[in-house]
Amino acid sequence: MRWDAKSLPGLVRSKNEDAWLVRRIREKPDLWFLAVADGMGGFEGGEFASKLAIQTCYDYLVRAVAGWDDGDEGKRNLAEEVEPGEHAPRSLPEALENGVRKANEVVYKEALGLFGYPGMGTTLTAALIQGNDLYVSHVGDSRAYLISSGVIKQISEDHSIVGELVKNGALSEDEAMRHPQRHILTLALGTEADLPVSSYHEKLKDCDAVLLCTDGLTTLVSSSEILEAVKTRPRSEVSSFLANLANSRGGYDNITLVVFWVDTGGGPEVNSLA
Repeated sequence: MRWDAKSLPGLVRSKNEDAWLVRRIREKPDLWFLAVADGMGGFEGGEFASKLAIQTCYDYLVRAVAGWDDGDEGKRNLAEEVEPGEHAPRSLPEALENGVRKANEVVYKEALGLFGYPGMGTTLTAALIQGNDLYVSHVGDSRAYLISSGVIKQISEDHSIVGELVKNGALSEDEAMRHPQRHILTLALGTEADLPVSSYHEKLKDCDAVLLCTDGLTTLVSSSEILEAVKTRPRSEVSSFLANLANSRGGYDNITLVVFWVDTGGGPEVNSLA
C-alpha cells in the first residue's frame, strides 16, 4: 500500500483546525484506517474537536477488532475488548460506524464539560480498507472519493445545505463551489447526543486510489481537477499539488487531504496524526 497526505492552514486562517490520520488497525498489512476531520468552534475548540474525534474513532476500532480472527471464537472475543456498555460489532462496517458514533459521543460530552469548548464540533470522514473492500462512514461535508479506471466518484454525500441542493439536482458542482451557504452544515459531530451516520461500501481494484479531504480543498478544486492530478502527477506529489492549488485560489480555509493507493508498490510506513 502507498499513501500521501498534506494539511495546510490556508492563507486566511492563522491556525489549522483540520486533522488527519493514516494507520494500520493491526500490525498486519491487511487492515488500514484513514480519516480526515474539519473542526469548528473557534481556534482551540475546532483543533481539539477534530483531533479528539479521529483519535477516539481509531482507539475504538483498535479495541473492537483486537484478537478478531477468522472463526466464531475470534468474534466472541470482541465482547471482551470493548468497554462496558459498548456494543460489540460483528463486522468491519459495523465497527467503523460504531467508531464514528463513539467519536460523536466523546466530542459532545467534552463540549458540555467544564474544560471543554462550548459550541465545538467537527466533521469526520473515516475509512477502513481491507483487501479489495472499502468501508466509509462519515458525518459532515468532508469527502471520500474513489478514483478507479480513470473515473472519479464521490462516495460520500455532503451533510450540508448545498449538499442537499446538489443531491436534488438544484445546483451543479461548479455552482455549489461558489454558493454563499456552502459552509453551512446540517450534521456535525459534537452538536447532538445522537445523530445519524452515513456509511458506504465499495469494491476496489489494484491501482485504485481513495482520497479523503476537507472542504478547504473541494470549495476551490473541482473533482475533475482532483482526478487529473491523481492520474498524471507522481504519487509523492499529488497531495502537495492539490493543497497548493487550493492555496493559489485564495486558501480561504484549512486544506487537508489523504490519498491512498491500492497496490503492492510499498510506500511510507510512518503513522501520522496532524
